[in-house]
Amino acid sequence: MKENYVVLGGWSRNTETYRNALQTAPQKSNVYIIPHASLTPDIKIPSLSEINSRILQELEQKNLTNITLIGHSLGGVFAISFTANYPEYVKELVLVDSEGIQDKRNFSIVVYNWLKDNLFVNGFAKAKENIKALIRIVQNFPYYFVTARFAKNIDVRYDAKKIKTPTLILWGEKDKVTTTKNAKEFTRLIKDSKLVILPGMDHDWLIHNPQELWKNINKG
Repeated sequence: MKENYVVLGGWSRNTETYRNALQTAPQKSNVYIIPHASLTPDIKIPSLSEINSRILQELEQKNLTNITLIGHSLGGVFAISFTANYPEYVKELVLVDSEGIQDKRNFSIVVYNWLKDNLFVNGFAKAKENIKALIRIVQNFPYYFVTARFAKNIDVRYDAKKIKTPTLILWGEKDKVTTTKNAKEFTRLIKDSKLVILPGMDHDWLIHNPQELWKNINKG
């Protein structure tokens, strides 16, 4: 029987962004990408309850249960909330450099760290992918501005404390967007969760080094 993996994508990312994760997935697996724009499709951000309903609808349309739910960055917020409220659908939760703890830094500092982390770490191949993301942001700036503020301010620690699902937390050592301090806080909040800090990795290592994802999932 094939394993079913569902990836909830990060801010400004689309299905194409995660093509390397699809291509490097274990042979006996199905991988489904749900980009954040399909869950928050317009400038009016829905409640987490509404977003959970949209994820549930996606799973039911694909007849998916007993999934491994992978949340990257902003997608981690949605993965935490969904797992806390619909645990019967999720056999394992994997958080990848997740948002979800309110960031009290100035918004301009957060944006600067995102640009620095995305354009100047881990080489040209990653920078090229992120230039595509920057083009999307420029083309629809009001939408991405609102969703970026949402990602910065949302706090799902209450939901994290409710999770009893086996949870693997993977975090880039050099992440400047959501730092390893957040990783340790989620590890404290989610009972019996396992934290793996990835040396030399940044916020978006899942995009350019997805082998680390599958290697660590298979270790479990």
